Amino acid sequence: MELNLLEKTEIHIQPVKLDDANLGEIARVTAAVLGLQPDRVQVIDVREDSIALDILQQNIRAEQVFGKGRELLAELTKVSGFGIFPDTRIDSSGILGYIELDPGRAGEVLKNAGKMSQEIRSRIARRAIVFPSGAEVQSGLIEDTNTPYLLEELRREGFKAVRGEILPDDLTVTTARLNSAVDEGYGLIVTTGGVGAEDKDFNVEALSKVASKVWTPYIIRFTRGQGRHIKDGVRIGVGQIGLTTIVNLPGPHEEVQTAFPIMRSFIRGEIDAENLADQLAQVLKNRWQEKFDMMHNRHAGGH
Repeated sequence: MELNLLEKTEIHIQPVKLDDANLGEIARVTAAVLGLQPDRVQVIDVREDSIALDILQQNIRAEQVFGKGRELLAELTKVSGFGIFPDTRIDSSGILGYIELDPGRAGEVLKNAGKMSQEIRSRIARRAIVFPSGAEVQSGLIEDTNTPYLLEELRREGFKAVRGEILPDDLTVTTARLNSAVDEGYGLIVTTGGVGAEDKDFNVEALSKVASKVWTPYIIRFTRGQGRHIKDGVRIGVGQIGLTTIVNLPGPHEEVQTAFPIMRSFIRGEIDAENLADQLAQVLKNRWQEKFDMMHNRHAGGH
């Protein structure tokens, strides 16, 4: 039975003892045990007592993984400079976690693998997390009205929705938190704020680093370098990685309210992710135009 790893392709082995071990040989042995081509496994991290490997493909047969942990450790001990301990284990999230399955139970579990895979997909699809962002929210200067609104709307749509911590105006931290939310199995991740053209806005950039498919249409364009604008416009973001969709919404509450009916259409399967991005940008662009027209008319009426 072929299974999709759902972007969860890393395995971690710890504790281990390394002494001038050849990383290429460790990767080759791992690939051989898992029945993969030698170039499909790569060592991605080495610590004092642990090593992490990445499987460089998305689909794998269950038989290649289930119950293979003991065999893999036994083969790796044959690599010069690679040692294990009685409590050495192999950790992984998602399907690869079944590598530590008792070989005696592997056959039984394989019979139910298809059902388990579907259950995992269904569970992830209905988990959502909402992240507010920005120093002004973090410091309590403004009330976060977006998160309670979005949580209520998402729960009405059947999600188990939770509030994430406030994302700082920091690209590295925001990227790490989005990656963690993907790893934690949230099917929908929503951020609010942080999509502007200033030097403190990083949410769209973080999305682009995390997702494998990304759509970032403009709501409005500016001339880069004028005033506070170090970027050439305001964009929303939609990205997908595995079973997870990430959406970057603006910060103003009325814009989040304007955007949610479009998100509802996506949630209900009426539009795909690319159309979600396009329609979000269009409805928010219209909103900006209405504001501009109102301001223009007000000023014109004053003369």
